[in-house]
Amino acid sequence: MLCGLALCHKVLVVLLLLAAKVVILPYAALPGVPDAAAARATELLQQDLAARPADVQLLELPPSAPAKPDDALQQARAALGKAAALARKGQHAQSAEQLQSAIALLQSHPALLDEPLGQQMIDAALQLAVERSMAGDEDGGDAALMQLVRLAPERNVEKSDYPPAFLMALSSAKKRQLAEPRGSLRVLAPPGSGDARVTVDGKALRSPPLVVEQLIPGEHFVRVERNGAAWGKRVVVIAGVETKVAPVDDEVAGALLQGEVDRGAVQAAARVARDAGAQAALFGAVVKRGDVVRLRTFLVRDGKLAPLPMLELDRELLGGLVQMVKVGDDVVARLSAQTLDEPPLPLSLSVEPQPVLAQVAVAPPPPQEPVVEKPVARAAPPKLVATPPEPPSRALVVPRQPTPDDDAPVPAKAVQVVARSSAPRAALDPAPMPARAVEPEKKHRTLLWIAAGVLVAGGLATGGYFLYEAGRTPTTATVTTTWGH
Repeated sequence: MLCGLALCHKVLVVLLLLAAKVVILPYAALPGVPDAAAARATELLQQDLAARPADVQLLELPPSAPAKPDDALQQARAALGKAAALARKGQHAQSAEQLQSAIALLQSHPALLDEPLGQQMIDAALQLAVERSMAGDEDGGDAALMQLVRLAPERNVEKSDYPPAFLMALSSAKKRQLAEPRGSLRVLAPPGSGDARVTVDGKALRSPPLVVEQLIPGEHFVRVERNGAAWGKRVVVIAGVETKVAPVDDEVAGALLQGEVDRGAVQAAARVARDAGAQAALFGAVVKRGDVVRLRTFLVRDGKLAPLPMLELDRELLGGLVQMVKVGDDVVARLSAQTLDEPPLPLSLSVEPQPVLAQVAVAPPPPQEPVVEKPVARAAPPKLVATPPEPPSRALVVPRQPTPDDDAPVPAKAVQVVARSSAPRAALDPAPMPARAVEPEKKHRTLLWIAAGVLVAGGLATGGYFLYEAGRTPTTATVTTTWGH
């Protein structure tokens, strides 16, 4: 009996040595799926594969180094206190070093940068620029001002609290930074359900998913808080590029939150398997589809991806243990296959359409340069060409009536009158116009000139006309010429 038990133990050990070593990554709960559903799906997969010791040997995930934000926060606050004491003593260079250390500690733990600590980081960056300038470090002061403007472009200072040279340097840094092209940041919703809050560079925004626009290129710090748990990441924003951020520590889960499996997710899963000493890694996502959830599971072996059967379950995952057998059978088959036929990447998870992302601008847009109109050479005005008048629409002949003063009958002359109108020619029907008679005044003046000529001629011929005044002998001195008419 004892020999039989020992033999069975040896056979089991041999089988374990021959079994493929696999590491299981937790399922990711995509938006709308409770965290409990993802944890339950991971548990079901582990239970099925644990019942197959001859084919699969499950390995533990390598432990990650725990973060110690509390220690970093205490060190940062101590450095800020030392910087203030050194500044009061006039030791500006040493104060700047302490400020730089405090800022680096805060930025190394972005999950700490809520609104109060984010404001302290911005204040420290402003004080760092002041201390660098007071120490005579122009390059260091300029770099500190550029960091300040990048993280808080809307930050203003009291002019009475700073020297004019510092205010001019700050204005110049703002002008240069705000004129640069901008980038954007897409912050995805964290896995699971529940409201979340996004903070970027210490500025509280709104719930994810959202797009943060008008970011000055360079380092920025994202914090997402949900249900009392905070996640943070340092992000490098590139001009003209939208950078995606998934609020999870797992790189594979971060790729799944984008609704697809890409090459980055495959490479991350392969690294996890290699670090754990496994031959393959299993990961997946729980996707909401109406009133049911779908379990999408994937296997990575030798750097290649193999999709496993998709399961549709209710939200409580009832009957999941029975259906998970299909996934376990396929895992064994894929592990024993010589090669894997990888599908084209990226592979969509067929998630439900997400709501329209809110857009939040955290900095004013770049200033627009004034448009200078170039002088345009004006063409010479066209030469006016005289056009012949249009022929009259109708010739009006008005005979001139003879007058009593005419010596001889004068034949009537035709007077041509051209009638113009903007109306159509067919509508023209002017009334006859009377001829213009010679003015009587002009006729009388002609007769006067004739009479005057006759009188002058007669006077010259007879010696003149004389009028006697009061019986006096006419002399040439009393001659008065009278012109009558």
